[in-house]
Amino acid sequence: MLVKIAAITRGFVQQFLGILRYEPEMGTPISTPAGRVIVRIKFHIWPGRSGPIENDYKQEIVQSLKELDSAYADWMVSINEVSEAPAAIRPFRVPRATLRAEEKRNTTNNSR
Repeated sequence: MLVKIAAITRGFVQQFLGILRYEPEMGTPISTPAGRVIVRIKFHIWPGRSGPIENDYKQEIVQSLKELDSAYADWMVSINEVSEAPAAIRPFRVPRATLRAEEKRNTTNNSR
């Protein structure tokens, strides 16, 4: 289950990179006394950009979990949005050194 959730999360990050400020964090699974397993995935997104998580990501997770257990229901996956103070908001950016290396590769490849 965790491998599938991690793979779906990686695909979501690739598809919706523009809404993210940081890479998502996948917490350690927690087992409850009732036998349930809770997995928390923390997305750091720009304010007001939770639509793809609430719709696309959640539905893909629910469908994937239904393959493991057909009794799995939509209400079992919750999405909670917490806003951070503006001072805490820092953009998720590619380091300049990485951009320069990529530009250099592109220039080298285009000159051939």
